[in-house]
Amino acid sequence: MQYLLPTSAIFIAFFIAFVFTASIAVIFRITKNRSQEFFWTWLITLLGIIPVLTDLRATRGSTEESLSSVGWTPPGYISFISEWGAKGITYLILTFALAHIALHLRFRSQQKNPGTPIFLAFCGMALPIFISAFAGTKPSFSQFLVFAPLIITLAYLKRPTENWQWYSNKFRYVFIAYLLLSGIAVAVAPSLTTSTALTLIPKFDFRVNGIFSHSNTLAIAALGYLTLDFANRRERRYYDYAATIFALLMLLLTQSKTAIGCTIFSLAILSLARIKSNSKHRNPGVLSLGLVTFIFLALPILFGVALLITQYGSQIGQGLDNQAFKSLSTLTGRTNIWAITLQSWRENIIFGYGPSLWSMEYRLTYAPQYALVVGMAHNQIVQTLGESGLIGLSGLLIYCVVLLNYGFKFFRETNGASLAFAGSFIIRGVSETPFRHIAIDVMFFMHFAFFVLCLSLLESKKNALK
Repeated sequence: MQYLLPTSAIFIAFFIAFVFTASIAVIFRITKNRSQEFFWTWLITLLGIIPVLTDLRATRGSTEESLSSVGWTPPGYISFISEWGAKGITYLILTFALAHIALHLRFRSQQKNPGTPIFLAFCGMALPIFISAFAGTKPSFSQFLVFAPLIITLAYLKRPTENWQWYSNKFRYVFIAYLLLSGIAVAVAPSLTTSTALTLIPKFDFRVNGIFSHSNTLAIAALGYLTLDFANRRERRYYDYAATIFALLMLLLTQSKTAIGCTIFSLAILSLARIKSNSKHRNPGVLSLGLVTFIFLALPILFGVALLITQYGSQIGQGLDNQAFKSLSTLTGRTNIWAITLQSWRENIIFGYGPSLWSMEYRLTYAPQYALVVGMAHNQIVQTLGESGLIGLSGLLIYCVVLLNYGFKFFRETNGASLAFAGSFIIRGVSETPFRHIAIDVMFFMHFAFFVLCLSLLESKKNALK
């Protein structure tokens, strides 16, 4: 009997390896005999399922104000499906990506890929974290670091076709599915799909999480849907308007301040694009002047609002509870988190602390007061400096410039959605980390959507020049 357990484990390991090998072989055979649309439909769908499966095993019903309270814990079979379902799909995609990369290196195509600039910019942003894994203050490595680069490389090598609106619709369907499932979940089990921490809207003491473990995740889905919906050029029907209203309602109920700010920016850009497209005067200079004017008007307004909150907070915050006002005036207390992270960066300015920044070990050592509530620096620049130092910041800034370049370049073709996407990532970086992809979550899915749309639009530009 003492040899039974190891023998069973070996058998299971070989069985899993056989299933994965057979699955990869089947995928290659199917994708070889089917069109590009078949492959992309399944890739987008599977990547969209992973965040939902991952959050299934999260504890529900607990609040951030009372960390000692224990909410509903999913039963064992749900946790099993959640963990191994997400792992299985993720590793299946990664294995396919590795196999495809190997085939590409063996049978290299002579055709020039128009998506090379944005792919190289992404690699320049992703590479420093691997360097800091060895040269940082606290060298460490995690398998999760390779997930995003492998999937992005797969998308780059598969070269989406020039019909960018087809890809836009596929991503849009996933986002609206998130919202609809969340709406159903809230109606069926409101106590398990809402939270009460850091509310923004007066008299609304709850935030909608939906099918996810945090309301910010659902807010990203709403932002992604609204941006792609406005980019849709087809004639809108009544259900399109209903979906837009529903997405806006869900976004407001998440009470995610950053996502709401990104949505306001996106809707302003998209509205400007609609006005321009409906205008008889098609001079690109007018559009550029309008965008520059909007930016220079928006910045002083935002600065003025911040100043008013600081100077006259007691009067402005009368309609909010004390916790909501405090979170508004201090970016939910994130300035303290930034200070701790920057202190770690100063210990290794060039390479940073390493990938384990804000891990549980880091929190217990440098910030025990945040041990249960903080997992990142809540600012993309601060996070990048802390993780990978100046080399990481250089890669991040270059990538942001490339994204903004493509945002302006494809402004007309996408009805402004390209610039809305790029701008939203940068705005969200003020209080979150949209480019820190250590998991296949909704933020990565949104980033992946923009990357694929850029590849498709670049392919369209290349074919138009022939």
